[in-house]
Formats: sequence, C-alpha cells, structure tokens
Amino acid sequence: MEVTGIPRKAFDAVERPVSNASESLLETDAVMDALAFAWKLNRSALRRIERGTTAGMRLLGMPTRAELLNEIGALQREVRELRREIEAR
Repeated sequence: MEVTGIPRKAFDAVERPVSNASESLLETDAVMDALAFAWKLNRSALRRIERGTTAGMRLLGMPTRAELLNEIGALQREVRELRREIEAR
C-alpha cells in the first residue's frame, strides 16, 4: 500500500529534517566516544559476569565453560581419529 497525497507530504516534511539532524548527530566524535565507552562497559560487565559464573560453577562442582569447551574439542579430535581409522580399513 503506497501512501500518497497529503499524508505523504506531511511525512516527508517531518522525516527529511529529522533524518538529516540525526545523521549529523551520529557522525559526531561525542557519539562515537559514547558508543566506544558503552562497548567497553558492556565487555567489562560481561567479563565480571563470566568470572562470577565460573566461580559459582566451581563452587557447585560443575564444569566451567572453558572445561566444557576443552572436552568438546577433545571429543571432536577423537571422532576425527576414529573416522580415519575406519576409512583406513
């Protein structure tokens, strides 16, 4: 459904200045600095959460993410080795 006539003109009258202003704002150093800060803050929070989760898993005697990834890697290597042995027969 295409919007034409007065509604379209009204939309265009508002949209163009707003989009031009927002594009100009997003290209400023202050916004880029704020985005970089937010990204660093997010990474820092995620690292803290991961450390806390790892400590909790160890306290409960459960495997950590790193231990599970190592185990998966070992199992993948073992499967590849078994496939090679089967193919060699």
